[in-house]
Amino acid sequence: MELRQLHYFIAVAEELNFTNAALKLHIAQQPVSVQIKKLEDEIGVKLFERTTRQVILTPEGSAFLTEVRQVFNHLDKAVEDARAISKGKAFKINMGYESATTCRILPICIKRIHSKLPKIKIELHELEAHEIYNKINNRDIDLGLMFLDKEYLEFDEFEVKRLGSDRSVVAFPKGHFFSDKENISLCDLSKEPFVVIKRSVKPNFYNKFMRLCKNAGFEPNIVQEVTSEQALMSLVAEGIGVTIVFDCLRDTFNEDVDFVPLINPEIYIDYGFLWKNGNKSSHINSITNIDMKISKK
Repeated sequence: MELRQLHYFIAVAEELNFTNAALKLHIAQQPVSVQIKKLEDEIGVKLFERTTRQVILTPEGSAFLTEVRQVFNHLDKAVEDARAISKGKAFKINMGYESATTCRILPICIKRIHSKLPKIKIELHELEAHEIYNKINNRDIDLGLMFLDKEYLEFDEFEVKRLGSDRSVVAFPKGHFFSDKENISLCDLSKEPFVVIKRSVKPNFYNKFMRLCKNAGFEPNIVQEVTSEQALMSLVAEGIGVTIVFDCLRDTFNEDVDFVPLINPEIYIDYGFLWKNGNKSSHINSITNIDMKISKK
């Protein structure tokens, strides 16, 4: 398979006309037709339906087009990165991060990267966990900083670098009846109203919360669902309900909300970097090998 064939394929797929594709490529039509046929023979599937009146992408052709476009996007980025390195310019890494990491983890990591690797520019993208996994798998981003869900880490597509772990705490409005407790069991919250992040935003966390409540013998009274930690903590501060979050949020919201460690069950979750298995970038290795020195507060 040659890059030339893939270029011809994209041109025909975009024009859906061999003559127009040839004009776009500034070559005669016959070489385009010949190379497309060779490509189809090589991969063993029909990419186009051809009639005397029209050319149509087959379902296989549509799927192939999506992947081929990604190949050229990655190739363009590889060329751009190589040229940047040769000129001594900053190298760009696209990093996705979960919003919950902004309270403590992300700022420390970015500060350490800037200090240790000043020629690496970090392009940040705030994403939900499932979006980070998908974009890394599709090579749309290079690296993720996130809470590491074991459900995803069972797959071979990813490599991880654990930076630490965080425990779950219950967030209460200031002055709540339970605020002075040293710790609290989930079953103690059976009569409390809950505010939670929507299942569509954090499906694994939502499902785990519902399962834990069931195991504790109650169905939670969910009075409001939101789409972000900021909105979640604002509603808790206003007394709308209580919620379960990661302890790292304490640093940002402790003036408005009381936090009590959750026990029975006591829940810990790892956080760290995640990247595509097989990504041999020396810059990824340089970042993930930095001692981030994230201490617990």
